[in-house]
Amino acid sequence: MNYRIIAIALLATQLGSIVAASDCRRSPAGFAKNLDQCCRRPKPNLSAYSRECPNIAERFRTSELDKVDCLFKAADILNGEQLKLDNTRKMLKKLYPNDPEFATAALVSFEKCQSVVKARLAKIPKRRPTISAPQPSAVTRNMILIGYITCAGHELPLNCPPKLWISSNECEITRDYLTNCQSIMGGNRHFIGR
Repeated sequence: MNYRIIAIALLATQLGSIVAASDCRRSPAGFAKNLDQCCRRPKPNLSAYSRECPNIAERFRTSELDKVDCLFKAADILNGEQLKLDNTRKMLKKLYPNDPEFATAALVSFEKCQSVVKARLAKIPKRRPTISAPQPSAVTRNMILIGYITCAGHELPLNCPPKLWISSNECEITRDYLTNCQSIMGGNRHFIGR
């Protein structure tokens, strides 16, 4: 039996899968699941913000915007649409005190998202502020929160510390797709708001 032929066939199969993942017309199978699972995220220390956000530790999900908003306000990480990077760094260190490498990866992910969030907000038609509804509106605030959470979730697999990365074919295809594919937002990667 010729092991070289088998090795070449296996390599070709792997390369074919990775090349197929670069097809940016649609995300690869299992993409959403892989975003969550390919980088093993340590459990955040939400109790660090339980005084300011009493219900934050009860089944915290980033899809619960009220909890995300409370966390971001308690940590004072936003100035309008811009991140206060020093405060973001402090927040992530408090959330992940036992894994500074992951906190740094998350910070890099959030930082890369500033231009994406700004571009996304620029596409929203501006409304005139009124006395009863000054800018930013609750909708704009929610767009900022969704923008950072979604974008950072897409950036994290690209910045994941090697010790936390799951090296599987599916995860490599997901990472390849994130690396090579642009969103339809004028070239800003990873904000999949289609």
